[in-house]
Amino acid sequence: MTILPLIFTTCVNALYFNVFYGTERCFFETVPENALLSVSYDLITEEGKDCVIQILDDQKKLLLTHDLSQKNDKKRVSYVSNKTSVYTVCVQCPTHLWYLSQICKISLSIEIANGSNLGNTPQYEPDVESAAKREEIDKLTDDLSHFVASVMAIENHQISENRTSTKLYKSYKRMNRWILLFYVAEIFLICSSAAISVFYVTKFFKRQCIL
Repeated sequence: MTILPLIFTTCVNALYFNVFYGTERCFFETVPENALLSVSYDLITEEGKDCVIQILDDQKKLLLTHDLSQKNDKKRVSYVSNKTSVYTVCVQCPTHLWYLSQICKISLSIEIANGSNLGNTPQYEPDVESAAKREEIDKLTDDLSHFVASVMAIENHQISENRTSTKLYKSYKRMNRWILLFYVAEIFLICSSAAISVFYVTKFFKRQCIL
């Protein structure tokens, strides 16, 4: 199970992600006691109707499960927490076909509402303070993502320059090696030609009885 520490926005700004068949995507959220944990979803593709939404507690105990194929006009799943804890929301797309690699596209958003008792009926109000903190953290996350992207771009540029420099250096060494071999061969030919010339000149003069 993959746990992703994501900061969720309100239902206006939904989180879109892909889930492969046979896998699951999980997110966790800290929920206070007697608060309403509301999960809104939307199927971007029809393949997602085979998936289920599960809510688990900090002990990984299954608290609620909802089949996305069920008809639900509101497309929302809600759970009232019984204690302050970290709750896990999982989107699971099971399959028994090992060769099936289809992707489910799902939109998901999570909200937390504070509970207050008015008579015997609990009333829930949106947690404005948590939403504001999430917006700040979301902005900080975006800035950090841009910074990481810039660092990665600089690093990739440096790696590319290093590779280019290494290739040029190797080419330079190879060219110098061939030039050195050419000079050695040229010197060898000159010395051989001089030796042959001296030999035949000496032999010629000996025949003429000059020496």
